[in-house]
Amino acid sequence: MEVKVSIIIPVYGVELFLERAVDSALGQTLAEKEIILVDDGSPDACPEICERYAREYPGLVRVLHQENQGLGMARNAGAALAQGEYLLFLDSDDTIQPEMAQVLYVEENREVVVASYPREEVDLADYIAHGNNITYSVNKLFRRSFVEQHHITYQEITRTNDMAFVCQALAQAGVTRGDIDAVAVTFAPGLIGAVLVGVNFAKSVAYGLNVPIIPVHHVRGHIAANYIAFPELEPPFLALCISGGNTMLVDVRDYTDMSILGSTRDDAAGECFDKIARVLGLPYPGGKPMELLAEGGDDHRYPLPRAKVAGNDLDMSFSGLKTAAVNLVHNAQQKGEALDRPGLAASVAAAISEELVPRAMEAARRRGHHTLVAAGGVAANKRIRADLEAACRENGLKLYLPPLRLCGDNGAMIGSQAYYEYLAGNVADLSLNAYANLEI
Repeated sequence: MEVKVSIIIPVYGVELFLERAVDSALGQTLAEKEIILVDDGSPDACPEICERYAREYPGLVRVLHQENQGLGMARNAGAALAQGEYLLFLDSDDTIQPEMAQVLYVEENREVVVASYPREEVDLADYIAHGNNITYSVNKLFRRSFVEQHHITYQEITRTNDMAFVCQALAQAGVTRGDIDAVAVTFAPGLIGAVLVGVNFAKSVAYGLNVPIIPVHHVRGHIAANYIAFPELEPPFLALCISGGNTMLVDVRDYTDMSILGSTRDDAAGECFDKIARVLGLPYPGGKPMELLAEGGDDHRYPLPRAKVAGNDLDMSFSGLKTAAVNLVHNAQQKGEALDRPGLAASVAAAISEELVPRAMEAARRRGHHTLVAAGGVAANKRIRADLEAACRENGLKLYLPPLRLCGDNGAMIGSQAYYEYLAGNVADLSLNAYANLEI
C-alpha cells in the first residue's frame, strides 16, 4: 500500500502523554498512513509501550530504537525510515485532537493540505516557508520531496519558525532589536524537551544581541502574572499556585524570595482534572471541558475522597481522588449503568477545591498574611474562584485572582518576573541549563 503520510512521534515523557499522542494519531481517518515511534534511548522513553503498539497494530505502527542523541536526531531518524510522501511530526506530549483535525488528508493534486481546524487549504511550500500551522502548536507537516530537495532538517525549520514568530511579536510591539536589554526564559520546571528548546533558543538570541539571559522559574512566573493585572500588588503575601504540573502554597516574602509551605505529594490539581477528563472522553487539557460539564451538576452526587497527608497538613494529594473518579466511570461502563457525568464533574471540582481552599486559609493564618494570590491555569476554574472569594471574605483576606487570559502559560508572566530577577542580579550566561524539576 502506498503511504501518503508518515506520522513520526519521538518518544519521551510519561506514559499517559505518550498513549494520548499515539491514540490521537491512530484515530485519524486517513487510510494511507503509517506511525513511527522513535524510542530515543533516553531514561524517560517508554520502549515497552512502543512495542505494545507495534504488536497491536502490525503494519501500521513501527518502532525505531536508537541511542540517546536528543529529540531532534530522533525526529530525523524517523524521517529517514518513513515511507510517506508527507511527514507529520507529532510531539509525544501533544495530540491531533478530534475536534481540531477530524480528517487530515492530502488533496489528490498533492499540492495542498486541507486542515479542518481551521478549515482551510494550506499550500505546503508556503507552510514550510512561513511556519503556517496545520493542526496544533507543535505539529509540523512537510512534503518529503521539498525537504529532501532543500536538505532541510527539522531543527532548521523549527528555528526559522521561532525567529519569525519573535520578529512578528517585536513588530507588533513597536520594538526593535536594539531596544532589547535582556532575554528572559523559563528554565525550570517542565517537560525537559520543551524547556531545553526554549533555553537554547534564548541563549542564541542573547548571544546574537550581546545581552544577558534572565532565567525564570515557571511557577514564579505564574505568581508574577498578578503584577501585570494588579500593579498595586506587592509582597509579602501567600500564593496558591495551581496548574497542570504544580500545586503548591508559596510564602512570597519578596519578589525573588519565596518558599514552599505545602505542595502535592503526587498528581497536581490540573493533572487530576486532565486524567479524569480523559476517561470521560473529554479533550485535553481537561480543566475547561470539566468545568463546562459540571454546570448544573450536583456537587454532592458522588462521594469522593479528600486526602489528609501525614507529616505536613498543608501538603495535598490528588491521586486517590483521581483513582476514585476513574473507578466510578469504569464500574458504570462495565455494569452498563448510566453515569451522571455533570454530577461527577461537579463532585470532582468540589473535592479539588475543598483540598485547596482550606489549606490556603490555614497557611495564610500561620504566616500572618493578609493577602492571598491565586496563580496558574487551574486558578481559572469557576468553582475554585468562587470558593476562594467566599473563604477570603470570611477570613478577612484580600484576594487577587488573575484574569483568565493570564491564568494559563504565557510569555508576559515570564517577562514580568524577569524584571524583578534582573533587579536582584539573577542573570545567567551561556552555560545556563534546563531542569525538569527545581525548587522555587
